[in-house]
Amino acid sequence: MSKGRLMALPLASEVAMITRDMLVADIIRQYPQTLQVFKQYHLDCYECQIADLEPLEHGAGVHKINIEALLDALNKTLA
Repeated sequence: MSKGRLMALPLASEVAMITRDMLVADIIRQYPQTLQVFKQYHLDCYECQIADLEPLEHGAGVHKINIEALLDALNKTLA
């Protein structure tokens, strides 16, 4: 550790969470364990070119997926 620089640990309230406005591709890149959830919901987002531009909420809506259920399942993979 360098002198004079302390690294702050995240607080419990700062735990990472996936949100509806995150881009699908960013979610998969940051949290590869979510890939199984996307497959479970029959969302082949990892193969889609739009994933780099599409917020999760929009993608869920297009595929008629309940966004709250999807968010819950995705966030459970982070625990």
